[in-house]
Amino acid sequence: QQNVAQPASGLRPDLPPATPARQRTTVTDAVRQWGTLSRRYAEVLLRDKLNLAILLGQAPIIALLTYLVVGEKSPRDFAYFVLALVAVWFGTSVAAREIIRERAVYNRERMVNLGLLPYVGSKLFVLTVIVGFQCTTLYGALKLFHYTGLMKFPGWALPQLLVMILTGVVGIALGLFVSAMVKTSEMATSLIPLILIPQILFSGLVGVPAGLSKVI
Repeated sequence: QQNVAQPASGLRPDLPPATPARQRTTVTDAVRQWGTLSRRYAEVLLRDKLNLAILLGQAPIIALLTYLVVGEKSPRDFAYFVLALVAVWFGTSVAAREIIRERAVYNRERMVNLGLLPYVGSKLFVLTVIVGFQCTTLYGALKLFHYTGLMKFPGWALPQLLVMILTGVVGIALGLFVSAMVKTSEMATSLIPLILIPQILFSGLVGVPAGLSKVI
């Protein structure tokens, strides 16, 4: 009676409940959300030590395998093709499941005040740091082989590395796009080959594309 009935008797049931106005997200709020989401996402990735070690250990292993494949008589462009392909591979594979696996968390926070751009921006930023480190390690290892005379890998280092990192960011964007479109993590994993294999088939490594292949 004291806590429910008496307070309720003073209400006017004929009036509809007022709907709270949705607050507009300002630039400051978006930046604050981006910082919080980036920090939280980085903590989640750093907590999985084994997966992080696998991600960071891929680059030196691929560099060694590339050195073993590239010989003195191999085409000069092959090493650069490997860099471009691996950069896309790094970005796509690391980002392909990052949205779908936390879809429930996203939907719940989206109903409150989560902004779309801060959310995607946090994913892009943290993954760019990881992929950038992978690309730098891979490129640095191949450049070291060049300076020690083990393989030929000429060119200006900084522009080549920058293009490689940007290619990795494109791969991250492709992976996030796939992760946002699919319904399960397994579906995202299944779609990755359909994105990466055409990069090899239509890149011109075997021959210059012509006709329909050139259009694709």
